[in-house]
Amino acid sequence: MAKNIRGNHDGENGENDSYTIAGRGVVERDQLVREVEEGRHPNHHGVNLCIIEK
Repeated sequence: MAKNIRGNHDGENGENDSYTIAGRGVVERDQLVREVEEGRHPNHHGVNLCIIEK
């Protein structure tokens, strides 16, 4: 269980493609999303964005 998960701003436009977890190092976004959904990080959650461009 991580208390502090920090985004690395390493994507094309500053998005977080990976995150740093203290004591574990760098974790890819896909892996972290799976872990959060499995409940391994109970103090964290994910957000789904639905952006519609006109």
